[in-house]
Amino acid sequence: MNAALLQALDDRALAGVIAHLPAAVLDDVLAPVVAQRTSLDLAVVGALLARLPELTKRETWLAANSPWRGSLPGRWLLAQAWSGDRSRWPEALELWAELIEQSGRYAADALYERARVRRETGDLAGSVSDLISCAQRWPDYALLSKTARLLDRLVAKSAAVPGRKVRIGIVSSSTTELMPPLLRLLAARDGLVAEVYAAPFSMYRQELMDPASGLHQFKPDFIVVALHWRDAGLEPLGNAPDAADRVFGELEQLWAAAQRTSPCTILQHAFDFPAHDSAGLLSAREAGGRAQVLAEVNRRLFQARTPGVVIVDCPRLATQAGAEAWSDEALWHVAKQHPAAPSLPLLLDRYVRLIAARVGLAKKVLVLDLDNTLWSGVVGEDGPHGIKVGPPTAIGEAHAALQRYALELKNRGVLLAVCSKNNDADAREPFRSTLGMVLKEDDFALFVANWEEKPANLREIARRLNLGIDSLVFVDDNPLERAKVRRELPEVAVVELPADPAGYIGAIDRGGYFEALALSAEDLARNSAYQANASRDALKAEAGDVQGFLRRLDMRMHHGPFNDAVQDRVVQLLNKTNQFNVTTRRHGAAEVSALRADPAAWTQYFRLVDCFGDNGLIGLLIARPAETADSWEIDTLLMSCRVLGRQAEEFMIATLLAAAQERGIARVRGRYLPTAKNGMVADLFPRLGFVEESRTADGAATFVWDVRARVFPPVAFVRSAGA
Repeated sequence: MNAALLQALDDRALAGVIAHLPAAVLDDVLAPVVAQRTSLDLAVVGALLARLPELTKRETWLAANSPWRGSLPGRWLLAQAWSGDRSRWPEALELWAELIEQSGRYAADALYERARVRRETGDLAGSVSDLISCAQRWPDYALLSKTARLLDRLVAKSAAVPGRKVRIGIVSSSTTELMPPLLRLLAARDGLVAEVYAAPFSMYRQELMDPASGLHQFKPDFIVVALHWRDAGLEPLGNAPDAADRVFGELEQLWAAAQRTSPCTILQHAFDFPAHDSAGLLSAREAGGRAQVLAEVNRRLFQARTPGVVIVDCPRLATQAGAEAWSDEALWHVAKQHPAAPSLPLLLDRYVRLIAARVGLAKKVLVLDLDNTLWSGVVGEDGPHGIKVGPPTAIGEAHAALQRYALELKNRGVLLAVCSKNNDADAREPFRSTLGMVLKEDDFALFVANWEEKPANLREIARRLNLGIDSLVFVDDNPLERAKVRRELPEVAVVELPADPAGYIGAIDRGGYFEALALSAEDLARNSAYQANASRDALKAEAGDVQGFLRRLDMRMHHGPFNDAVQDRVVQLLNKTNQFNVTTRRHGAAEVSALRADPAAWTQYFRLVDCFGDNGLIGLLIARPAETADSWEIDTLLMSCRVLGRQAEEFMIATLLAAAQERGIARVRGRYLPTAKNGMVADLFPRLGFVEESRTADGAATFVWDVRARVFPPVAFVRSAGA
């Protein structure tokens, strides 16, 4: 067999042939093929790696100036060979860095391989970072499992995983052994450090109901109740008229029992459906059919809105995976594994997205490139009428569909921004004159089109929106721009887009970046609120001084105890506000309901209105009895950064101290508990006149206000407007 014939083979065929080539032809025939090969297939690389020891000119082929450096599969082969040689680890790391940016769909594999080398060199932090980046590229189940196992080994060696700590308990009627490593990895990917308790197989009732169970001893922040269609105990046909009542009622009893002992958030599976049903259509059509009963139970689950219970939409996940891929009957009979192992990443990713939303880590801004992202073509070259968007072309329709998806996100509270390398006038023109455009200029909270580097523009977008850089999701068709943002701004979520624009929506949606557990009036009005900030900025510049600006804003504060009308928004703010938040204590819906019912607790929401409109619910205060009956401790003091510098925090504290005086409270204590993000409020209490009482080495401090001895000064520019 000659080199030309080998070169003509496709990757699959070449991988099969390599194993059977005579050793005598490897140097003269196979090695030159590697040097000239343009396509990359890891099966080919693996087959080549197995034959490396048989090369007579091995040192030449593996030298630093190897002819293989010119081809992608050759570089992979070199990187893997060098990774096994301690003396060549520095060269291997350099080559893996190149391959991470060059390997397209194999970038996750390159990250995993570099993580292994970094572990060997002792760079545990770098290895952890690579494993997290690997998980962000959505690898297949096999690679994700390897990555999870390696992360666990690194943690066992005291490697630190950055993020917020959460404790997750899993109870199930199925085997859960495969879940914890994958769940820890996916949590780390999203900025969470997960400690996971997996209850014994099929012990979910005992674990939830027994206060002394391992689950409750674990003291979880979240409990996953992972049930499936078999647990409903239904026949294909002829189930009793009250079957849905029975199944739903049992779940309610389990939730109540669990939350009496562990007042945490429950993630409850909605019931999936059998992949095979002997009743066929009748199961869904006939009263008492299994599919009909399961659908009714699921309807009640989603509509119940039980405080502290979040529903995992397993029917939707099963549809995404495909019924046959979701349910593996052989695995069920052998190991009681459900769903099938390859579908676990999809399910566990949903857990993580819901948990991230609950603790305030959901993203807030979708930042969009323009050329070949929102439309096909380059507007600066093709002009506004030469780009393609909408009918009649398929590619134009795909770009219009992405715009429609972005508009739908905007309509439920996600902010949109443009980040484009373009002349500003050119970039704006399609939104004004191109047929087929779905988005308009005023759909964007910010429009940044210039020739600056995109990482710098993303920083500016975050600054102008007064949000953390980790609130952004970046969408760009150019892999070089994506790589640059990943390298310089690892906090930004970068969507890995496929080559076909028809897959753009799926890539964004699969990330679950904007998962929300509730929808409030503030969410629906968020884009308008940010646009109104531009008018406020103009007034500030016109007013000339701060006092004149505040006076002309004509601010009125609506405030009152937590109630049904604001419950969802209160829970949102408690679990998403990170910067202006003195304690960052998180409370779920069940805990908020308990606070409302506690006569000893004092709660207050604050909604700011000014001459430009309603800023929405912008602040929360919670005070609880402290060490004596005549003292309060501030459990929560948080505020939206959108209203910084407008005396809102002064008004909030004045309201708290007035309430304390009315109730005969002598002292109010506030604590500052430092986090990575709340440094802006480190001096809040002393700035407002509280006296420092104590301080610890980690920066935590306690401050006190003597209610009987001091009166908080009047707030000049914000007046009370009642509830």
